[in-house]
Amino acid sequence: MYTHDFIPRGDRQFREWLATLLGYVVENRERWNVTEEACEETELKATAFQSAYDVYIMPDMRTQSVTLLKTETRNAAEKSVRVFLKSYITYNPLVEDVDRINMNLRVHKTSRTAVLPPAKYPLHETDTSMIRWLVIRFFDEETRRKAKPEGVHGCEVWWAIHEQGDATVDDLTHSSFCTRTPLRLEFNDRQRGKTVRFCLRWENTRGEKGPWSPIESAVVP
Repeated sequence: MYTHDFIPRGDRQFREWLATLLGYVVENRERWNVTEEACEETELKATAFQSAYDVYIMPDMRTQSVTLLKTETRNAAEKSVRVFLKSYITYNPLVEDVDRINMNLRVHKTSRTAVLPPAKYPLHETDTSMIRWLVIRFFDEETRRKAKPEGVHGCEVWWAIHEQGDATVDDLTHSSFCTRTPLRLEFNDRQRGKTVRFCLRWENTRGEKGPWSPIESAVVP
């Protein structure tokens, strides 16, 4: 379900990466002028995921509800850490490249070619031909091909199972990031027939975001 970017794909690797990152942040946030309050939400969501994961890896405890809690808390922690990094770390001039390396984050290379923020959102096609899967293929609006626009690193997708009518971006509680199309979302049997709402936006190689697409919907097959 999770797509590969700077955030590790596996749950165990994600847990270790998140603990290392937040530990380093706590040690260095004063040097970066990052307040304790700025870290609080991400730390709470990280703790919730770590606790849920510790229960999940116990064979006798791996029930459907425990698995669901692990997945939900991971999604919440991943979304929170992305927002935290973009708000306080990525463009913070006090955070040096060596800090980013120590946190296992991308170090963006400098270039003489200006990279502008994406001006448009991705177009997409949704494939529901496989049971329990939604496959979202995204592509450039200008060329109407599967290639990304120039200077774009990947596509960010926020989504959620939401069946109460219209949804806003804030209602989309899950976050995924793809450097290549398509995005594949896997669901369980209890979720078949439910409505998933989602929206997409480009992110360039400097981490700058483009506009969100309209919120779309699809039914889990």
